[in-house]
Amino acid sequence: MERMPILRIITSRNDDGYTLLELSVVLLLIGVVLLSVFPRYSGILEGRALRQASRALAGVISSLHQQSAISKRVVQLHFDLDRQEFWVTTLEEDNQLVEETTVISQPQKLPGAVRIRDVITPTFGRIARGEAFTRFFPVGLADPSTIHLQNQKNEIFTLIIKPLTGGVAIYDHDVEERAQ
Repeated sequence: MERMPILRIITSRNDDGYTLLELSVVLLLIGVVLLSVFPRYSGILEGRALRQASRALAGVISSLHQQSAISKRVVQLHFDLDRQEFWVTTLEEDNQLVEETTVISQPQKLPGAVRIRDVITPTFGRIARGEAFTRFFPVGLADPSTIHLQNQKNEIFTLIIKPLTGGVAIYDHDVEERAQ
């Protein structure tokens, strides 16, 4: 019986680990990839915050329209553009403003770096500073209003409150519709 020779490959590789140079190159490559990808993702996140803020505000508006009809009272959505806050009050029959007892009665801020750029109403025109409000009436009507939301990248979402239905149209760009 003849034995077959076994080929043995001898390497001079040292299995003690990676060299500092190899680790440095890998970390450098990971850093370059992260730097090139991160700005894209941060832009996506800012756009997402703007979209979510506009949907959340549209939900508040729809809720207030319904609340006004159910309570048989005028409900007002206030905007403070200097502080970037909004809150809700109810107008009693004697024209006294009453703070709501809901969560929205406390001043709320929009999430993230989203801000209210301006509010357009027939009563006040275009308001970019100070306070404005939109009213919702028990008969189902609302003050026609245009609300512009903006993020740090100057992307704009427009919310338009329809006067006859109290519904909200959301646009992912600047719509310069005059509230009438």
